[in-house]
Amino acid sequence: MLLKKFSNILKSLLLVAVIIAIFFLFIRSRIETQTKETQKIFGKTKIIKQKGIPVLWLNENNILISTDGSIFKYKVDENKLGDEVYKIEDEHSSLILKNSCFNKNKLFLAFERRDPEDPGWLISFSRLVDMKQNYEVKKIDSNYVIYHNFECDVFGKENRLDYMLNTNDGGYLTPWRFLLESKYHSSHESIQQVAELIKDLSVGIPKHVQLSSDYDATKSKYLWYLAKRNFDKLLDWPSKAWWVDIEKREVSEIKIPAGPWVTDYSELDHFKCFSCGCECYTNMDLYTSNGEIYAHIYGSAVKNQTEGIYHLVFNQEINSRQWQKLADGSLDYKPLISKDGCKVLYSINEEIRINSLCGNL
Repeated sequence: MLLKKFSNILKSLLLVAVIIAIFFLFIRSRIETQTKETQKIFGKTKIIKQKGIPVLWLNENNILISTDGSIFKYKVDENKLGDEVYKIEDEHSSLILKNSCFNKNKLFLAFERRDPEDPGWLISFSRLVDMKQNYEVKKIDSNYVIYHNFECDVFGKENRLDYMLNTNDGGYLTPWRFLLESKYHSSHESIQQVAELIKDLSVGIPKHVQLSSDYDATKSKYLWYLAKRNFDKLLDWPSKAWWVDIEKREVSEIKIPAGPWVTDYSELDHFKCFSCGCECYTNMDLYTSNGEIYAHIYGSAVKNQTEGIYHLVFNQEINSRQWQKLADGSLDYKPLISKDGCKVLYSINEEIRINSLCGNL
């Protein structure tokens, strides 16, 4: 009798174990399915034959790429390397390209390189290339000039409106790239006038927060957004951004939803991010063109293989915006968005790719 009871208990425990195992397998399957859906790559991708790192779009079929110590034109439709635009000086062979822009036949290149005497220290330098005058190169002393990469305008530091507004001016830590916009140097007589403009535009935007920005040249609007770097889902998500039309003095708020990079960060995760926290090692940069918004997610503390490029789209089924992944992996340089907002140019391990959302490549 006792043996029979023991046998029944054992069968019951075995049944419970099987049910629990099936439950966990089901949950795991759901998570894997959701992860695959999240990591699904959207759009059509074209791989450029030439190895290198993209520098910028010149127009729909012409880009600049950095390869073999020089910067060249490259014809996308012909898969053909064009003119050499700039040859990097020997002493700067270990450079890091930080920014680039193109306007009025002038190409501006901003670099950093390791100090040979102190490898932990970065030295900045810049070059201005005249694309009409046989690619004549002008050296720019970074100690005396600055540039505005939205307008691609270079001007002396004596004309810089150098104001990260303090609490007496309203407490707005506004995007430095907007503050350096050259046309406001000539249209405003004083820093105070620009400060008043910013305060007018910043109504409804939280004070004492750090904003980042990008400029949509097609729509003539800025995208200001919270420079949020903490991807712990327990913190303040969704984030916020604002379309800012300077000329019309209009500001409209939008929500930036959490993407797959926002997840649970355990105490162990935070311990690994010693000493300044995981927000020091997770990054979200937003880019915009023709009204489209893209995110570049990167950093050593980004979890679940979610590094890459994302596109913010409206999902009618759930009646809200969500992110679609366009590229997976760690980029060599920032993503470059075409003027029509349809194509993204980037490279991973010097394999140059173009992702298109608007048809064939």
